Formats: sequence, structure tokens, C-alpha cells
Amino acid sequence: MSTITGDGQYRQGKPDAGTGLELDAIAAVMIGGTSLMGGRGTLAGTFVGVLIFGMLTNILELHDITTNFQLVLKGLIIVVTVLLQERDLGQLLAPLGTIVRVRRREITAGKTAPAETTSGRAG
Repeated sequence: MSTITGDGQYRQGKPDAGTGLELDAIAAVMIGGTSLMGGRGTLAGTFVGVLIFGMLTNILELHDITTNFQLVLKGLIIVVTVLLQERDLGQLLAPLGTIVRVRRREITAGKTAPAETTSGRAG
């Protein structure tokens, strides 16, 4: 769509107009929920991924982040997305759950039992 608009505006086509945007396209589709391991994606998910990734790119440009650092961040987003999609989420979060359970035990073991109240009656 943008190619048609750009070609109409400049009255010429550029064969290298999309060079370097492959990483952006892959990342946007993955953010939209499509798996790299042969999964199926939806058009709505891909559209949302494009919007999110476009906003991220715009924010990075507005904050004057260098192009090389932007590529590193985009690569990290792809790696994190692949890890979240392809590994069992429970497997990823298991160490976190273990830490929380251990911490709860430490907290409850450190607390003293509530003091017993006496009613003042002799038994």
C-alpha cells in the first residue's frame, strides 16, 4: 500500500525501496502471534504486530537512538518472542515459581505464631 502511495507521489519506482526492512517484517509478524516453526497466524494479529512494531520504531527514532542499536533491540525482540512462543511457558516460568515458593516459606517460617489470648478464667 505504501509503495503505491510513494510511487504515485514521486512518479517513479525504486527497486531498492524496501531494502533492510526484512527484520522489521519478521518481527512484526512474530509479535502478531505467528510462529516461526510453521504455526499459523491471523491477519488481525499481524496488523497489531505491525502497529506495535511501527510505534516502537517511531519512538526509537524520536529519541534519536542510533540505527545499529535499533537493530540490536529488534533482534532481541525476535529472540524473546521465539523463546516465549516455542518453549513451554510453564517451563520458562518454573524457576520464577520456585523462587516465589521458597520466599513464601522463608517469610512464613520467620513469622511467629500469634500469641494466645487468655480469657482470664481459671480452669
